[in-house]
Amino acid sequence: MQHVKLYQQQCSLVLASASPRRKQLLGELGLQFQCCPASIDETKIPTESPLEYVQRMAQEKGEAVARHFPESCTISADTVVTLDGVVYGKPANQTEALEILLELTNNTHKVMTAVHLQWPHRNLFTGFIAETDVTFGHYSPLVLQKYIESGDPMDKAGAYGIQTLGGFLVKEISGSYTNVVGLPVARLVETLEQCGCITPEDTSS
Repeated sequence: MQHVKLYQQQCSLVLASASPRRKQLLGELGLQFQCCPASIDETKIPTESPLEYVQRMAQEKGEAVARHFPESCTISADTVVTLDGVVYGKPANQTEALEILLELTNNTHKVMTAVHLQWPHRNLFTGFIAETDVTFGHYSPLVLQKYIESGDPMDKAGAYGIQTLGGFLVKEISGSYTNVVGLPVARLVETLEQCGCITPEDTSS
């Protein structure tokens, strides 16, 4: 699919992420950016709430990268899947993936993404939180195990991908779909425009 240029960039952009899904979502807007993944300790502090954890991760990722690109706007994000205060990250193995999916099935969990924008040269430091409620249908362990054997859950928080085979698990969502994928695009575009990082493409000339 050809990317249409919707916006003029007023600064260079850096995406502080190695996620192919975030790269794809940002690239589909026609924006030019470079990827520079952050290398930080992502261990959750025991006393942190899911909200506190995802905010800290996004901010620390941004800080680690933005210092190397003071003239650019660095976009950093972190996404967590949470149910009853428990954060479900990427499964370490198939057994853990099944444990996660068994807890999520026939339940409604929350997907939180924290996004931070840092443009040191303009003294810009801002961010936001997006939340989406995701309801799974009821599935047997046999079906979940077959899904796990596809390999799809193994690199995804919550052990599923809504945009891939794991979409069959999702009965309904309330909130941003792209947030569940990993980047709440509408809120990001709105914030980038408010901060003067992008402006609508002028097609009148």
